[in-house]
Amino acid sequence: MDQVPSGPIRCLVLSDSPEGGETIASLLRTEAGLTASVSAMAFGEGIRNARRGEPEVIILAADSLVGADALISIEELEAAIPHAAVIVLTTSTDAGRLRDFVLAGARDCLAPPYTRETLVNSVRKVHQNETRRRDRLTASITGGLRQHRCQVIAVHGAKGGVGTTTVAVNVATALRLITKERIAIVDASLQAGDVGIALDVVANTSLDDLLPHLNGLDADLLNKVLVTHSTGLRALLAPRDLERVDSIGAEEVRRILAFLTGHFDYIVIDTAPSLDAAGLAALDHADQIVLVTTPEVPALKNAGRFLQLSRRLGYPIEKVALVVNRARGQQAIPIADIEKSLGIKHFATVPSAGKTFIRAANHGEVVVLRGGMGGASRSLFRLAERLTVSTGERRRPSLIGRLPGAGLFRRPPGPTTSVPPQTARANADASPG
Repeated sequence: MDQVPSGPIRCLVLSDSPEGGETIASLLRTEAGLTASVSAMAFGEGIRNARRGEPEVIILAADSLVGADALISIEELEAAIPHAAVIVLTTSTDAGRLRDFVLAGARDCLAPPYTRETLVNSVRKVHQNETRRRDRLTASITGGLRQHRCQVIAVHGAKGGVGTTTVAVNVATALRLITKERIAIVDASLQAGDVGIALDVVANTSLDDLLPHLNGLDADLLNKVLVTHSTGLRALLAPRDLERVDSIGAEEVRRILAFLTGHFDYIVIDTAPSLDAAGLAALDHADQIVLVTTPEVPALKNAGRFLQLSRRLGYPIEKVALVVNRARGQQAIPIADIEKSLGIKHFATVPSAGKTFIRAANHGEVVVLRGGMGGASRSLFRLAERLTVSTGERRRPSLIGRLPGAGLFRRPPGPTTSVPPQTARANADASPG
């Protein structure tokens, strides 16, 4: 149930155009339950007024700023007033620029025309999400976060092309083979939607088919919408029609994931490199975030920025597991240098295996299902094993050294305990020695 604010939501409009700032604030003031004040951002005035007024939502008119960069302004606001959610108003339609705003700490980006309905809906939504985020953080600190068995793993790429979908699909498939439990993969990369292609499955249903039924989701509907892979892995695919993507926001993703967690033991989420409200909701919901990067400067730069964002969002450091894909290839930056630059130990590596992955992509094959135990397949299996959860009720045998076709579905003589993510970060490399 959505929480009702205990008092008016305090908003601060930051604009170096007084007339423009008042226009935006006047739209908010006409809505019951909202208050709005206006301040210039220049010369530190915005930061001072934000600290003084303690707003819950800050609306930053990025295009109005004089002598200041919007990205730096967002970061300064995040540092000075960490409890406030920032909404950016911008005329920019460049996807890279919008991603930069989100990585800097913005919770939403709006383009003109700035109507009353659009502004009010954004303010209420980001305030609601920020309240939930704080509540979840408090619950996790007190040991009350998600006591059920489901483990949610979000796979996020530092940038496009680093192999996020490949890692997500192979981890989900390996989890199914390792645990024999109920595993689902959710394609939350709504624009690209490559999970179906990677698994070589086709369906007439997708995630958006659940939207009309969010108030009455049930197992029968879920079974109709999910597509089943030959391994038994269940997949919730991205919308087939791009025009339906806009109808999927943070609230929709949160409610769908909350329902799925009651029906599966593991959920793997493939997320888009460009973070939006839906992507952030998926990351918030996850127990573990697998951050995929490749060993070159552009990807590592974005990985570093994501790690900064994760800290601002209040994620504990152990929630993010760094996976270096295409490691130790020619001209690759050494792992030690990557760890030093990012300030985090790597969780696993996947060796460079271009031909293997190209063939798999072209034939709709999952690498971990192919024969042979070397290279990428072995590393992805080990990564999946390290992401399993060991509890007193659920012990899993180690499958290292046993791939499909080599007795995978036979029980070994004695089970061994899988390594939980927190411990595995300090263990040996996930790639073959």
